[in-house]
Amino acid sequence: TAEIGTMKVSEEVDALMVMGLNPVKFLVVPKFLGMVIAVPCVTVLSMAIMIAGGFIVAVGILGIDFWAYFDQTASALVSKDLFSGMVKSIFFGLTICWVGIYRGFQVEGSAESVGKMTTSSVVTSIFTIIIVDLVWTALFYFTE
Repeated sequence: TAEIGTMKVSEEVDALMVMGLNPVKFLVVPKFLGMVIAVPCVTVLSMAIMIAGGFIVAVGILGIDFWAYFDQTASALVSKDLFSGMVKSIFFGLTICWVGIYRGFQVEGSAESVGKMTTSSVVTSIFTIIIVDLVWTALFYFTE
């Protein structure tokens, strides 16, 4: 939001159009591609860190046997949950990107507008992610 909003305020978006560049292709597409690639990668990393953290607590602090932890973790990890998490992460990335870009292009006039739209973007993204998560969970887990 802030980047596109600042570019709009400083008339860089208009300059791109004058140069014959499509601002959507030049500004929007790379952000969408970046989010579609980065968010699932961060999700995989965070899943691995959570499993490692659980291992450290279970084996190191609680004294649970390594193989018992491994067996229970392997049996608890269902491919449906992993798939759902990855798909949700892609949708979350797209949602964050879409809201940020939309709010960025709504900036009008001054730097104050950039700040307001950035705040609006954060709030809207959080709310939209909650809705997307609710819908995805309802579709994936409560339908057959």
